[in-house]
Amino acid sequence: MKRLQKIRNLKKRVTAFGAMVILGVLMLGMTAMASGNKQVNLSSGKTYIGNEADYNTVVYHKIKIPRDGYIKVTGWERSAYSVNRYSMGVLLCNSKKKPMEDYKTYLSSYSKPGFTGYYGVRKGIYYLKVEGEKLYNLSYSFSSVKEKSGSSQKKAVSIKRNKTVNGVLPAGENGSKTDWYKINLKNKQKITLWYGAKANDYINFRIAAADKNLFITGSSAIVKTGTNKYVTRDKFPKGTYYIKVSRSSNLKSTSGAYSIKWK
Repeated sequence: MKRLQKIRNLKKRVTAFGAMVILGVLMLGMTAMASGNKQVNLSSGKTYIGNEADYNTVVYHKIKIPRDGYIKVTGWERSAYSVNRYSMGVLLCNSKKKPMEDYKTYLSSYSKPGFTGYYGVRKGIYYLKVEGEKLYNLSYSFSSVKEKSGSSQKKAVSIKRNKTVNGVLPAGENGSKTDWYKINLKNKQKITLWYGAKANDYINFRIAAADKNLFITGSSAIVKTGTNKYVTRDKFPKGTYYIKVSRSSNLKSTSGAYSIKWK
């Protein structure tokens, strides 16, 4: 009888051990699934609601851009226990899911406006990569930009007074590429310019005279988001003046849209 009882106890232990092994395998499988990649389609003006299933998952949000312009990305990590919003990281990727910026763009309460970021884009397919977020909201809106700029100083496009010109420094473009404009002064006067930008990093605006002997103090201004007013300290002589638009530090990862208005 004692021998029979020992055999029964042994069978129970083997059965329990087997159940634990199976449970462990299932848990490992669930973990492997949770740590994989996921692709979802995201339309302009729509919001993706990240949930528990997205935790430890790389989520690629596929977006389709119809023409050249810029996108405004809005997102935040949310709490399951309150209405508080927290910062979250987003990485812009190309059609092959390769990163187009060196580091994540963090959307936070310090962004202008809050929890937003901007990218300059060409027509095509892009992905917004989100990694490691548990509960989050993500959306984007697209705005087209018609640009007419010069690729060099010799090809600079004229800006008329009280008119605004717009341009794009798209993601994936050579960081050293520049856009050129010019203004023509018919009389000696001060120059007032409004520089605007919606970008993921700083865009540089620099004014220079056609006359190389004329030095302009404080000729550069940088803008990331918003609009800055630039007024020359002195009256400038009659002649042609050029405005060069470039990425600050020639960073390839910098992209966005910009505007210039001469008043």
